[in-house]
Amino acid sequence: MNSLTSSEYILCGFIERQQGFHCKLIPSHTNSTASTVITVSYWNGTEWVSVGTVNDGTSSDSKSFAKSGYITWNPVAENTEFKKEINKEDPLYYYKLSWSQNFSGDVLLYFLAGIPVPMPIGNFSFPLYAQGRTFLFSDQTNRKNYCMVSSVGTLNSFTGVGSGDGLTFGDDTAIVAAGEIYVNLNVGASSNVLVAKAGAMYVLSGVSPDTWVITQVDDSIGCSAPYTLKSSPIGLEFAPLQSQQVIIWQSANAIMMYDATSVYPISDSISNYFDQTKSESINLSKVADSYSFWDNTNGNYEYHWLFASGSSTTLDKELVFDLRRQKWFEIDRGSGNRLQCGVDVADTSGAHYSYGGTDSGYLQRLENGTAFTGDGGSITYEFELGDLPISGTLNMESIIRYIRLVMVSKGTTSSTVTVTHYGDMNQTGKTITLSPSKSGYDSTMPARSIPGSIWGSHVFHRLKFTISTDDETIGFEPLWVSGLYEVSRLRLKD
Repeated sequence: MNSLTSSEYILCGFIERQQGFHCKLIPSHTNSTASTVITVSYWNGTEWVSVGTVNDGTSSDSKSFAKSGYITWNPVAENTEFKKEINKEDPLYYYKLSWSQNFSGDVLLYFLAGIPVPMPIGNFSFPLYAQGRTFLFSDQTNRKNYCMVSSVGTLNSFTGVGSGDGLTFGDDTAIVAAGEIYVNLNVGASSNVLVAKAGAMYVLSGVSPDTWVITQVDDSIGCSAPYTLKSSPIGLEFAPLQSQQVIIWQSANAIMMYDATSVYPISDSISNYFDQTKSESINLSKVADSYSFWDNTNGNYEYHWLFASGSSTTLDKELVFDLRRQKWFEIDRGSGNRLQCGVDVADTSGAHYSYGGTDSGYLQRLENGTAFTGDGGSITYEFELGDLPISGTLNMESIIRYIRLVMVSKGTTSSTVTVTHYGDMNQTGKTITLSPSKSGYDSTMPARSIPGSIWGSHVFHRLKFTISTDDETIGFEPLWVSGLYEVSRLRLKD
């Protein structure tokens, strides 16, 4: 830029609109002409127009380009600035730099970088931090299927080539949820982002605007409850020593799982909660309010699904999917203690704790203590077997003569295990009790002889085992059930 005249200028082109430059000049090779003032102009589609007042950080003693520094201005309105084609190159946003005086004879500029105009951030529905970036999903004021992404390694920088032009997922229906999933490939490891709509699922693969690929993995199954879509803290074991991180969520008619290969249901054993002919089924008017969280405390990895059943207007049911065992069970905390949400909390040493918000308005630490925190009430433990024709045929009645329950022994509680027998699918049962106490032993095996007159002769036998405690850390740990029966008679008709 030696001896640049006041009638000459520099054109700087960028793929985005700019609000400033970072200029670096070689020391001792700067402009020394007095009263040199810079003018920055933009292309309005017809002519060059000044950007207005310029803050010239390269100026010293009224000499522009006397030192390295920043040149900035207030961004011009987006609808007044246009790209321009020069020398048949690709159109760019060009800026014309000119000065009021001729430069001195030895000016060396070795670096010039643009400062992009911040992209306007709309009214996005929710964020996701993944791949070292912030993803903002579903602009409610514009495109609900649109995602805005920050530059890598940043939380709030949405300009520059590192953030790309944003991402669009399918038609104009809204994105409702998203989650990151770790993928272990033969050629290395990466992470994908599962993006959910109410009726479709997409996967974003790749790690940058140059490599991102959007793939629709399902065009009929979506996410009906945004707060239920959660990534697992550990992998689901699908074969010995082989596991894969998964994402679980509530769809319109099942609890679904994605394992980086496909989408499939995991709620077959609790399908009655999606069957609207059942009184306990999910309340369709409250479907979107369901909530889920992972409980990672005490070595557990459990997905808690909270939902409104029947005609309930609050989340009154809590079903839990044990990721390791791949089994469901129910938690009933009782009125006033039913969870409406849950969250994982970590302290400064990295220890994790699960907290839940109850329907009575309290935040409680979960998996802590020997009773329910809210009211100090006892914790009831229960497991129930199915209706079993224990004689092996539907034509034979049998009598249970003897039953044994093997369980971890308890040294504190005075409570007993109630064993309820239901014969031939009767809704009313008959009970006996077994004690879990045995001092000095790790387990106990209480047994009970049962006269035929107590439980009676039946084709089908169903057993339920319950105990309530408020003085044991774990109140009930059954191991197995055994017993003896005898065939009583042949039944060919009722």
